[in-house]
Amino acid sequence: MVGSDRELRLNLPDGRQLEVLADGPADGLPLLFHYGTPCGAVRYGPLVEAAARRELRTIVYSRPGYGTSTAKHGRSIADAVKDVDAILGELGADEFVTIGWSGGGPHALACAALLPDRCVAAVSLAGVAPYGVDGLDWMAGMASGNLKEYSLAVEGEAALTPFLEDGVRAYLEIKGPEVGAALGSLVSDVDKGALTG
Repeated sequence: MVGSDRELRLNLPDGRQLEVLADGPADGLPLLFHYGTPCGAVRYGPLVEAAARRELRTIVYSRPGYGTSTAKHGRSIADAVKDVDAILGELGADEFVTIGWSGGGPHALACAALLPDRCVAAVSLAGVAPYGVDGLDWMAGMASGNLKEYSLAVEGEAALTPFLEDGVRAYLEIKGPEVGAALGSLVSDVDKGALTG
């Protein structure tokens, strides 16, 4: 296993703090991985090991308001690029590659668009489409759990926060066999079977 070589709390000029984890070869090209939403800095061993075999250093961070990173109310996806730029500066990295998964996809694409001289490659895996684009029903085909959450997100933070807080409390009480049912329509029956044995 490749262990974490660096856990840091990065102090930003605006007074916020970011929780950052760096794993793999210290001199490796950074692979900045944006988890889906919600996003806390958690090591994902298979990614870290695959990246290290290719001499990449995996960097993950808790987006504002997650983990121990300070919240930034009203932030945009483009705002995340400033945080990424600060992380890269702290680590002494000139260039990087980035991958975003699900809700992290737009963050990876924003890095490529707004840091074109530093971001040498970007990948969006199962990324979400831009919201509010003419002719696009952004919520079409969403699982019922996501539909409720994102409908509340459109209403604003005051509507969304109680829903998320209730969800966290419920998930903290789930035991192994209940995982599949708790995920509801977010995962297939095959996946539920794999989760519960």
